[in-house]
Amino acid sequence: MNVPSYSLRLLSALWPTHLQRLPLSATGVSANPDDRTVFLHYGDTPTLDYYWKVRFPNALFIDTSRAFVDVAAFDEASMVILIRHVGRDWLRLLKKKSNILPPTILFLDDDIPGILTDHYLPLKYALKTAVRYGTSLDVFNEINAEVRVATPGLAERYGLPKQSIVPPLPLLPYFPESTRNSRGPATVFYHGTASHMREIRWLRDVAEGVVGRLPDVVFEVFGNRKVSRLYQGVKGVRVVSPMPWNSFFEYTSFVNYDIGLAPLLKSPFNQCRSHVKYFDITRTGGVGIYSDDSVFRPTIQNGVNGVLVENTKQHWIDAICLLAQDAELRCQLFDNAAAKVLSLGTAGKGGQ
Repeated sequence: MNVPSYSLRLLSALWPTHLQRLPLSATGVSANPDDRTVFLHYGDTPTLDYYWKVRFPNALFIDTSRAFVDVAAFDEASMVILIRHVGRDWLRLLKKKSNILPPTILFLDDDIPGILTDHYLPLKYALKTAVRYGTSLDVFNEINAEVRVATPGLAERYGLPKQSIVPPLPLLPYFPESTRNSRGPATVFYHGTASHMREIRWLRDVAEGVVGRLPDVVFEVFGNRKVSRLYQGVKGVRVVSPMPWNSFFEYTSFVNYDIGLAPLLKSPFNQCRSHVKYFDITRTGGVGIYSDDSVFRPTIQNGVNGVLVENTKQHWIDAICLLAQDAELRCQLFDNAAAKVLSLGTAGKGGQ
């Protein structure tokens, strides 16, 4: 059932309000990053590639989950950017050397400070993210970290200027030929993460409705054993175990899907997300179906480079069945989607 977590409601009420804010110097906008910027991150994530490596492939990227602390890393740096979360040892170094650091920016692609206010998120995911942010906030304040964000929704939520927004860029070149030559039944996929459990549960009835009408359609969903049990009994569904970003990127680089799903149910956290799934879906050769009245609306033209659908299960069943039975329409939508992705990538390389 898609019901809010009462544990998260209680946690959000008890969580100190000062830990739900941005760093004190967040509203400033300093000079733009360049190839001399040092990026500190924790593990390999899509955020790293879609927002920063695509812009500054020659910059220094340090995985703080593995690398030993080294103050010399900042010797030639024009700027330091912290991506979402940084390892504890590196945080201590930043605080200790705050007086000699170049301008420092914290980059957020999700509403991390306010994550506990979305009571639909998985408790473990929300709590871990909130604790990481809360225990780092004093360091962010000590080093006078400004903030850049990934979406207009985040900028609006925290009153940041438009110049603070760094939108995602596609990873080019990357997508295969369109599905014009596809044979056999359509393959539909949804690659959600732990933060998308509400959508994964919601899509279970959608998948059952589609295969009830079109028994040959194949569904692929990412998930753990709990997700496997949830979809048990729905014909044509394969559940793939979650994998690290690099493995996921490689896995999806050698597949060719027909239809990609990107539902976003109404919630505070979802209102601040980006449209990265548009790039992920197109990268696999698929045509996307996206929630209407969501973060996808500025990017998706309904019936041109994708399909926008109201968040009712019947609307999603109908939209999937329509595309699954019309390869020519899928081909047309994909070609338009690929052209737009290319244009976004070309235009984006010219600026921040």
